[in-house]
Amino acid sequence: MTHDVFFSPAWLSKRDASDRSGSIIQKIRKIFQNAEFSQKISKGDLVCIKTNFGDPGNTYVIRPVVYRTIIEIIRKAGGTPFLAETTGHGYMNHKRSAAHYIDSATWHGLTIGSLRAPLIILDGFWGVDGVEIEIPNHNVLKKAWVARGLVGIDHVVSVSHFKGHSPYTRGQSIAASLKNLGIGCTTKTGKYMAHFDPPLIVIEEKCDGCKKCLSKCPVPSAINVSNGKAKINKEFCLLCGNCKSLCPLKAIEPSGKHSEELLQKFIVDLTKATLKVVGKENFTCLNSAYDIVTGCDCRSINSVPIVPNVGFILSKDPVAADRATLDLVNETSGIPGTEAEQLVCVAPGEEKFKTSRLFEFCEAAGLGSGEYKLIKAVPKETPPLRL
Repeated sequence: MTHDVFFSPAWLSKRDASDRSGSIIQKIRKIFQNAEFSQKISKGDLVCIKTNFGDPGNTYVIRPVVYRTIIEIIRKAGGTPFLAETTGHGYMNHKRSAAHYIDSATWHGLTIGSLRAPLIILDGFWGVDGVEIEIPNHNVLKKAWVARGLVGIDHVVSVSHFKGHSPYTRGQSIAASLKNLGIGCTTKTGKYMAHFDPPLIVIEEKCDGCKKCLSKCPVPSAINVSNGKAKINKEFCLLCGNCKSLCPLKAIEPSGKHSEELLQKFIVDLTKATLKVVGKENFTCLNSAYDIVTGCDCRSINSVPIVPNVGFILSKDPVAADRATLDLVNETSGIPGTEAEQLVCVAPGEEKFKTSRLFEFCEAAGLGSGEYKLIKAVPKETPPLRL
């Protein structure tokens, strides 16, 4: 099946430069108008804007003005919008709990005051509040753990910063709509399963029985200390990773780490589970192909963009959105003096991100083929520029 993909380029035409139609606000309004988004929203619908708030030290995350504009569009259509995320795996990062992550979001200007919409952590305070979902025709996961906050939601707008997953790595998985809806909508359990082999194990010769691993375990019966050694009860362990992060002696480790290719299979399966919870027809996916770097927004440090800004890409299908964005980025010239030189992908048409077999896995699991028709968004109206 071929999906419509709407494209609002970053570059300015002569008209764009002479009036307000070239602003970020108008580009977003234009692409949502062309996709007839308002027809998908009914009065009173709960609309989740799912994104990645980003690490406080990362300055290439999506700007508040993008979210604020989308919130205005949703309200005008009659919906009730909120900005949402899930916690991160483990306990030593800015996403370790709902409290920590909401606080981190303020570093990027994301507050209820600036957005005029609440910020919600979908998987609960500790990141383990989810619903178990069976995945038919899966790649590797028979079941997944989708954040409970998505249950009962009428529509999801996925807003993703298009980028790479690992710096200085070609053939890596891209981080865009599929990752936002797969990894980004699962609990800590699902994030662990996507990256590591279960179970978590205690290396007894390293463990001194300090009990720090007990302090932030969300399931009291999942870990205990006896005879001076920690022991993990696999029956109750949710694989949140808090104990692993807190162990000062690194005595708790996963059984193994997944390859980049296997991670892509998990992303596909987790995305299928998310779509199943809300309904595949109830998604709109917007990729922001601005500040395109090779590292994830979860990183606390910045690289520099490897290609010029490309624009906004929107589709109701996450596979088509990511496929079209990847093609547009690969067609763009790389920026000399950046990682594009080291990765030998400066010339237009050279692959900036190969993504290995991501789209092949999507097709094999019945998620989609990535076939699309690219439609350049055109202004239907130019309303007053309001904030």
